[in-house]
Amino acid sequence: MLRIITPFAVISFLILTLTFCSGENKSSAARDMTGVVEWETLSLGLERSKKEEKPLIIYFYTEWCTYCKQMDSEIFKDREITDFMNNNYINVRVNPEKETGKVTIMGDKITAMELMSFMGGRGFPATVFWDKNGKPVTTFPGYMEVSTFLPILDYMLNECYNDEIRLDDYIKGTVQCGKAKGA
Repeated sequence: MLRIITPFAVISFLILTLTFCSGENKSSAARDMTGVVEWETLSLGLERSKKEEKPLIIYFYTEWCTYCKQMDSEIFKDREITDFMNNNYINVRVNPEKETGKVTIMGDKITAMELMSFMGGRGFPATVFWDKNGKPVTTFPGYMEVSTFLPILDYMLNECYNDEIRLDDYIKGTVQCGKAKGA
């Protein structure tokens, strides 16, 4: 369990730092905000991800969460992001305060709240990534800017973490998966 939590902590710290320090932030007014994410339920999303061997995003939210509402209006309506998510991931949106049924994950029957806790989610929103083999990779806590979220989608899809590429370097554009930029 400690081996899973340590990468979560490192990646979470980097994301929080990059979210607040990112100097490149396009105004949402300048972006196409007509996108729609194709959301699945938790059980159907897990099933589809396994069957189609596609990576999975699980987005944990609540109705009262201000930053969740901001993610809904700024991130999950951005056409570039929604197109990328719909084309490359199985997308699950779950409110663990309302969805109390159990799903089977890695042989255990657990609730959405238990899954969020197991994945290191301690607040809302929390965005969890699983690889195409049905294995949990990491959790990103809190709100993320478009300029941070889009590179994260690409980083996770290309499994750059397996090449030991630092996420902050990838977001800054100084490296690509497997090679330094310009090499």
